[in-house]
Amino acid sequence: MKLIDKIYQKLYDKYGPQGWWPLYNAKTGKFEYHKGNYDLPKTDQQRFEICIGAILTHIPYTYGI
Repeated sequence: MKLIDKIYQKLYDKYGPQGWWPLYNAKTGKFEYHKGNYDLPKTDQQRFEICIGAILTHIPYTYGI
């Protein structure tokens, strides 16, 4: 088994499926993962949150911050 597969399996075994990027839940007022739900984001706000989160995640890598 490749190293990346071993790492993935260890993380999956410990944390299980996490679903998409954590999204804001208006009912609870919190950002939450939705384990086991792999549907596409349903609202423009959810799509926006995922896009901005992905961009912000990559800025330090891209610019060496």
